[in-house]
Amino acid sequence: SRVATTIGSYSFLKYSSKGYEYGLSSAQTYSNDWIYFPLLLFCWLPILYFSRVTSIPEYFGRRFNSKVRFWATICLLVYMVGYVGVNLFTMGKVLSNLLGWEVFWGAVLVAVVSVSYVSRGGQTSVIMTDLFQSVMLLITGFLILGLGIGYLGGFDVFWEHLPGDSRKMFHNFNDDPGFPSVGIFWQDGLANSIMFGFLHQGTIMRYLSARSYADCKKAVVTHLVVLMPLAACVVGGAGWLAKALANHGDLPGTMAPGDSFYAATQLISQPGIFGLILAAMIAALMSTVDTLITAISAVWVNDVHKQYIKKDMTDSQSLTVARLTAIGATLVGIAMVPVFMNFDSIYDAHGAFTAAVTPPLVVTFVLSVFWKRFTATAAMATMVVGLFAVLLSIFVPDVITPFAHGVPMGEAGEGLFGGAKQYKFMRACFGLSVCTIVGVVVSLLTKPETKSLTGLVWEKGYVRSLKID
Repeated sequence: SRVATTIGSYSFLKYSSKGYEYGLSSAQTYSNDWIYFPLLLFCWLPILYFSRVTSIPEYFGRRFNSKVRFWATICLLVYMVGYVGVNLFTMGKVLSNLLGWEVFWGAVLVAVVSVSYVSRGGQTSVIMTDLFQSVMLLITGFLILGLGIGYLGGFDVFWEHLPGDSRKMFHNFNDDPGFPSVGIFWQDGLANSIMFGFLHQGTIMRYLSARSYADCKKAVVTHLVVLMPLAACVVGGAGWLAKALANHGDLPGTMAPGDSFYAATQLISQPGIFGLILAAMIAALMSTVDTLITAISAVWVNDVHKQYIKKDMTDSQSLTVARLTAIGATLVGIAMVPVFMNFDSIYDAHGAFTAAVTPPLVVTFVLSVFWKRFTATAAMATMVVGLFAVLLSIFVPDVITPFAHGVPMGEAGEGLFGGAKQYKFMRACFGLSVCTIVGVVVSLLTKPETKSLTGLVWEKGYVRSLKID
């Protein structure tokens, strides 16, 4: 189920596009996940599971106070609702390329289908459909690779027709603003990976649904160590294959990277197989959107409605509000589709969005869990100042230059938020740096927390003491 949430249609399309341009380095996003694996398994997971929180903002409320919880809720909702928009934009692109539909109306269709079963079946429907879809995605992805390698005449021929640079795990360091390895590290390897693995409400709902802490640990290990490396091959494979097919003379060498997935799959597959691939693409999108919709509903019910609107809600009332929230979140996601349509590619839209919105909450979370001295005032300042700093960097991209590691700024887009296309990956480095400085400085200038933080921050021997109790 976690694999299906991690892999969406945007994964197939954006990593195939980058795989065609940059080869094996398109898997860099997934290969960066090992960095935070020990922290998730041995530090955050026991706190999350044994504290019995129902949402990420609730953790911040327990760790600090209601004000911090409110701002954490704002940051998390902005992230998840925006992610819905990215995914709907992706599916609109898929249906546009395959069926000739307009991008916006393709997104609307998928949104209606997704919200219909999510609002009825809730978390159970999400987990069970995603379980089926994840198996379908892995099988289909390896089917594409297998058929393509067979079409070429074997793995040796496939490898021979991959250019030398395409065989490298890190294609370049900082010379290409469209795909700098250092920028991908900051944006995806740190900011988005921590956000997705630790703070994504849809992710923690999977862990909280487990029967035991032991099952949680098994899920984390299996997901990150076994399934994610396979997923990296699945989502980038069509792009690697398209490059080899182009060099072999089977596809035009002037093909646009964004067309690589469609061109490769249509060439190597029979009509029935291509239908399976299309079904997998639709399933991939729905498996990510449905998780986001249920997660948004959970956060709204527990951290907004019960906190500020009606505190003594019955289960029946909560369910009604959750269903209405699911519909509302879907409508907002649809409204954001035209915004993401301004970017050159799905990868750029996704990268620019996550680099901008994740740093404030990511830094606040890391300092909250691993530093007892971190105060409520500092947490508030980190999120609020961080949000304003990132917004400033969109209107004045030059402020990112000292943090850019030499990565070129790139060209600005059109409109009021045109600066979002400049330093779109390195904005994560800027945001993480500014937020960390604010958090540390404000903590040192304010009084330490006096309440007990046992079970809310990482301490040596914490899990052992809980088991004894």
